[in-house]
Amino acid sequence: MGRQKRWRVKSPNALLQKIMSAELGISNILAQLLINRGIYTVEQARAFLGGELDRLFSPWLMKDMDKAVERILLARQNNEVVLVYGDYDVDGITGTTILLLALRKLGCNATCYIPHRLEEGYGLNQEALGKAYDQGVSLVVTVDCGISGVEEVAAASLMGLDIVITDHHEPPEILPVAVAVLDPKRHDCPYPFKELAGVGVAMKLIQALFQQAGLGPREWEAYLDLVCLGTVADIVPLQGENRIIVKHGLSKINTTSRPGLQALIKISGLRKDSFGTRELGFGLAPRLNAAGRMGDATLGVELLLATDPQVAEEMAERLNKGNQERQQVEAKVLAEALALLENNPNMVQGKAIVLASSNWHPGVIGIVASRLVDRFYRPVL
Repeated sequence: MGRQKRWRVKSPNALLQKIMSAELGISNILAQLLINRGIYTVEQARAFLGGELDRLFSPWLMKDMDKAVERILLARQNNEVVLVYGDYDVDGITGTTILLLALRKLGCNATCYIPHRLEEGYGLNQEALGKAYDQGVSLVVTVDCGISGVEEVAAASLMGLDIVITDHHEPPEILPVAVAVLDPKRHDCPYPFKELAGVGVAMKLIQALFQQAGLGPREWEAYLDLVCLGTVADIVPLQGENRIIVKHGLSKINTTSRPGLQALIKISGLRKDSFGTRELGFGLAPRLNAAGRMGDATLGVELLLATDPQVAEEMAERLNKGNQERQQVEAKVLAEALALLENNPNMVQGKAIVLASSNWHPGVIGIVASRLVDRFYRPVL
């Protein structure tokens, strides 16, 4: 039932090859590989091959950054309760963790919340925001979500709850009327790099907060291990700032002192000195993701926040079992989907494949759809 791949080989750009090779002192082959990856200028190539932290852009270039920082520091001054509202994937889990740690480092009264994937779904929901308000929360800062929550933000404002949004998804035509909306993909945002993961946007907010609060200029680097993990897991392009984050974050993971990461590395059977993007993407990320896919992602945040090694190992074991359960459920759904296609071969002849079953776990259907895309080379719903 699978289809043959059709290879489309790019034509070499001899002139650009020659320029890059001469300017950078690299071979023509390496120059063409850079061109194939969308790197067309010598400056872009230098950034790609060098990737030092001082090449990161100023966080203040992001639209609304000043408003976000001002509101959060006001919350610190007034001892308001700040809620970090994250997403249930690895990007959201790591972003929630670093922002919570940073706010507490600043002296904020901060807590966190991640919605239950099966019961609440993605993004902001009014019931959760209402409960937060009733519990004394006056400021919510989102991570990896919120850009499409126009109605939810409006309802929160009516009850007196302020919202600061940090997100990286494509924004709708009408933005939520929040205190601040940080998203490099905003049409009116001048931030030069548009492909940050959600955890990357959270990192930019931390950079600005620490700078405004007078902390050391390198304090934010303590979170690079988690920013790297979330960036790799979210499969954003590893170019520009993302490449810099991952380059420096990988070394941080190799030497991490976080009990949670150490326990996750151990349960994954990985060696600390062998980390690359593959080990993060296929070793650590699926286990951390399993909690959100199968239900409650809060366990992932608790693991990354853990300070007791024994407690961390127990939580990592629970995540590992959850990942094994996820693999079993995924295999079952994939087998059933393939059986449907075997019995209805006409379904694979169109431009897209659409399948459904009330028995399929919503936490794994995205992965199964991806498996079918790899097999049949067409969009799958």
